[in-house]
Amino acid sequence: MKITVDGQVFDYDAGRLLNTEAIALQRVMGMPVADWTKAMQKGDALALTGLVWLLWRRAGREVPFDDVEFDLGSIEVEDDEPAPEPEKPKGPARKAATPTDAEPATAT
Repeated sequence: MKITVDGQVFDYDAGRLLNTEAIALQRVMGMPVADWTKAMQKGDALALTGLVWLLWRRAGREVPFDDVEFDLGSIEVEDDEPAPEPEKPKGPARKAATPTDAEPATAT
């Protein structure tokens, strides 16, 4: 996925987190990584700051956690995976029966 912060775009793989990154995040935020991911989904400012701090570190920008400052409203997340297309019906198309296609009723 791509995450934009203050106009700068970062590639982010939510499934990849090194143990050293997890330890560093836990130390600076005071919460386990599992709580961090839940807090990010809720829009927690401390958790989002942790995300930006991690993005910056991965990009080579070493900034002390307490010095990370950005516009919370500037964060945009773009999923790399396109939305799945609706499933198409399988087999040959069938014409729907209409009243004129039905056989005439016979009187008994």
